Amino acid sequence: MKTFDIDLFNEIASDAEGLLAEIEAMSHTPAEISERHLLKIIRDNETTEYGIKHHFSSIHSYSDFKKLVPISEYGNYNSYIQKMFNNDTAGLLSNYKTAFYAASSGSVGVPKCIPVSTYGMEDLCNYICKLKFAFIKRVLDTNGCKPSWIVCLADFYNDKIKRGNSPSSASSHSDDYISDKIENLYTSPRELQAPSRPIENCIYLKALFALCHRDVSCISAIFSSAINEFFSVIQNNWKSLVNDIRTGRISSLEDSTDERDKALCNALTADPKRADELEEEFSKGFDTPILPRIWPNCSLIVAIGGSFFAEYTESSRKYIDTAISRNIQ
Repeated sequence: MKTFDIDLFNEIASDAEGLLAEIEAMSHTPAEISERHLLKIIRDNETTEYGIKHHFSSIHSYSDFKKLVPISEYGNYNSYIQKMFNNDTAGLLSNYKTAFYAASSGSVGVPKCIPVSTYGMEDLCNYICKLKFAFIKRVLDTNGCKPSWIVCLADFYNDKIKRGNSPSSASSHSDDYISDKIENLYTSPRELQAPSRPIENCIYLKALFALCHRDVSCISAIFSSAINEFFSVIQNNWKSLVNDIRTGRISSLEDSTDERDKALCNALTADPKRADELEEEFSKGFDTPILPRIWPNCSLIVAIGGSFFAEYTESSRKYIDTAISRNIQ
């Protein structure tokens, strides 16, 4: 079985410690920081078609912005985005180069295609990926816990299509700068963590490879709905999961001729001892929290769990003991 690279984890987390301090400092004056950031974007894009239409050159404060730029919705930008996506037309909404097109989750409607600039990409990398590692390290250190495997449930699906544009979740690109190292930090193999096309039974497979590891320190997701789904899949499919771990064969993929499926099958090693451990705990039922019984060293869950996702956060707590529940961030 592969080995967790604690030196790599500490390197990434230490490099991002400054970001954590920076965002904590910014939290004391959020309005001032937000206005400064807004005005930079306004200045950089005042010569775009949208900027000219809404008089960006006359905007020098948040108050000006409110007066000159109307409240809008996705439909107000759709015609611009279609020209950008289909024809690579520049200077419409932004003067920044488009890094990729993000697909919204669709949690409040039909998924939408949203251009993400190279300027925004830097923030994604810093504040989704790097900051995550710094935060995880700080909490683990505070709890006196040693860093180990991370179960990452984020969707890193990245489908390259016409003209090289890439409509995928924003989170799918946040780990780009460590894409060649993710197997040394996350429980999932590369073919599963960063697939080139969708995987139908992705959550089952992530649960399978996560359960193979005894020493998990953290579970990370974008939204708490993924945490709830993850444990629901384990509860409803534990017999199959245990059997796959016992035999070292992924039952749903063993007859597949697809090269990626073959790679996933090859990544699984039979572990009868671990299968016995899991079967013993699963057989006791799920009336008491299952997480501390299968991953006793897991002390942190990182996910967005408020607002629309509060119900999923509450629903997931039945799988998690009280101490860890306090660390759903």
